Amino acid sequence: MNLQLNTLIEWDVSDGDPRVDRVLAITSETEVVTIDVECRKAFPIYRKLKDLKMGIIAGRARIVRRLEFSAYCLPDEQIKPAYLEHCDKDWELIAPLVEAQDHLLFNRRDRGRLVAELAKKTGRRKSLFYDLLRRFWQRGATKNALIPAWHLCGQVEEREDHGRKRGRPSLGGRNVTAEDQTKFRDGLKRFFVKDDKPNLRGTWQLIKEEYYAVGTKTLEDGSESPLIAPADTLPTFEQFEYYYRRHRDFKNEIVGREGQIAYEQNHRPTLEGSTQMAFGPGSVYQIDATVGDIYLVNYLDRKRLIGRPVIYIVIDVFSRLIAGIAVTLEGPSWEGARLALENAFLSKVPFCKKYGINILESHWPSVGICEGILGDNGEIRSYNANSLVSLKVRVANAASYRPDWKGIVERRFRTLNDIFIRWSPGAVRKRRHVRGNDYRLEATLDLNQFRQMMIECVLFYNNHRRLQKYKKDQFMIPRNIPPVPIRIWEYGIEHRNGHLREELPEVIRQNLLPSGQASIGPNGLYFQGLYYTCDKALREQWFLRVPKRKSVPKAITYDPNLVNEIYLRPKPGKELITCYLTPADKRFKGRDWYEIAEHFAWERQEKKDAESISQQDTADLHARLNRITETADRETSAAWGDEKPSKASRLSGVRANRKSLRDIERKEQAGTLQEEPADSGAGVPPAANSKREPPVHEDYVPPARPYDELRAARERSRKNAK
Repeated sequence: MNLQLNTLIEWDVSDGDPRVDRVLAITSETEVVTIDVECRKAFPIYRKLKDLKMGIIAGRARIVRRLEFSAYCLPDEQIKPAYLEHCDKDWELIAPLVEAQDHLLFNRRDRGRLVAELAKKTGRRKSLFYDLLRRFWQRGATKNALIPAWHLCGQVEEREDHGRKRGRPSLGGRNVTAEDQTKFRDGLKRFFVKDDKPNLRGTWQLIKEEYYAVGTKTLEDGSESPLIAPADTLPTFEQFEYYYRRHRDFKNEIVGREGQIAYEQNHRPTLEGSTQMAFGPGSVYQIDATVGDIYLVNYLDRKRLIGRPVIYIVIDVFSRLIAGIAVTLEGPSWEGARLALENAFLSKVPFCKKYGINILESHWPSVGICEGILGDNGEIRSYNANSLVSLKVRVANAASYRPDWKGIVERRFRTLNDIFIRWSPGAVRKRRHVRGNDYRLEATLDLNQFRQMMIECVLFYNNHRRLQKYKKDQFMIPRNIPPVPIRIWEYGIEHRNGHLREELPEVIRQNLLPSGQASIGPNGLYFQGLYYTCDKALREQWFLRVPKRKSVPKAITYDPNLVNEIYLRPKPGKELITCYLTPADKRFKGRDWYEIAEHFAWERQEKKDAESISQQDTADLHARLNRITETADRETSAAWGDEKPSKASRLSGVRANRKSLRDIERKEQAGTLQEEPADSGAGVPPAANSKREPPVHEDYVPPARPYDELRAARERSRKNAK
């Protein structure tokens, strides 16, 4: 065992705290010089080397390292100038001693003589030199050991109360005891930590009422009030405040006021990042949904608002690339989640083309099934997520109320909002005035236009957005990979590939897209109000009107974002059969199923409203008809009077009666046809039986009127028919 200069040896002392000695010099093979580093009156002493070694072997002593002396071993540039200036002045005083006659200073007589000579020469007191020498030796025998310990001023360990005098109390108060501290601690826990709007002075008042009451008194209204002890017998507010500042626990305050969940979400230390959970592109995707901060209109009737859309985002954890999106009107659910996942797994070129945006595969390269999905304990937790398991995707969920576990995708929502949503018409914003403009009335975008803007923003983010807080690993730094999502993705595909798995689009659609039942009719394949057709249906004559032909429902798969196509689900191993809108329903081409459903719902509501009007009009008609019927009954009864004819007498002569009335009707009709409108200047209308001849001109020849011959011919034909 070899001891070195400045080695610290800690001794176990039975009657007190452990003593720590520093080795100042090894004068011979058997003797060393040490000094107690904590004693304020210590001086160097000579010790036997074998005693030190035997103490260490026996366990009564051990070699230690004390970090409190590290501050005196720092380079000058890391020490404040004021400290260095004071250190240089002290060093000038003892430098003649420690530089020339250091070995003599360990001897008591030589040290006293040398210090006395230097004190007489400089005119300083001897105690100053002894203090400087002691500090020099105890702190490591270097020049910087003389640096003043100003940084330790005021950092006093709290003393225990042993019933001894603790100093003069403040005016009007007394010393704080251990019992007072217990009351402070309990009062802060009861009245301060759990208060939403804490007030320290108000808390002190409640503590006095609860813990320093000496009795109660009855007020005029009969209520009981605590009788607080006189102020000069209580600790002061300043003493209570000092205790609070010294023992304040920020974590307990936050947990007490907001709860453990809020602490974990918003206040806990974040020492690790999410990137560590993914080794490369496609290793882990995060998915989440939010309600867009914007109001949209219906494309079928742009006067009608349809509310705020639901936005789904799937993001790659390794590269921060947005791998898939979905914008729907359906609330956060599995329906929207699987649309976003289907978009993330398939090529984006046809997806963008549907909305009039032409891109290359390299502009949005996330194609393939990822290894794992991290959700938010919502949609991905349902039994519907078993379809992901069938695609061999690991599914995991963050704990409840812990969105910080998937903070990457949470932050992308804010990014997209900052890029375009907050600047778009109809965007949700805080009203600065009570009567400010309603942002909902500014909405002009429909659902497809909003999707187009989302695609453009995602392309911009993936290809051009710099990630300011992305932490590149040790392999990216020498390659100078820019912190842009698509560049990180390309680097990961090249150097960390093997995490994305290719699968047929038909297989992905059958597992992720929603399914339904379509019925066959003469107008086409009917599904949710629209009609479709396909080559297979026409070839097999599905739509012919054949008697007693049974209509078998067809299993289909459809994309809720687009009504243009539905897919017949064939037998396993067969491709999906695409069905297209019939010409009669192409008016809805390029639209969303939710918009179509809203349109049909609106039509049903209009029909319902029209039914109310129609039934009232029908009731009015019935009332008028009943009035006419009642009049006829009354007149018929008056015509018969008291006479009660038999049934035979009433049923006889129907034909003759009919002929008689018909002749009368004919004469009246013939007279009406021959009549001219009365002269507006005549004051008296023509008589009922008078016949007016048409005016005759000189060159006018009236046509022949063989009415009698026509009547005779009709009578003859009637008799022959009999």
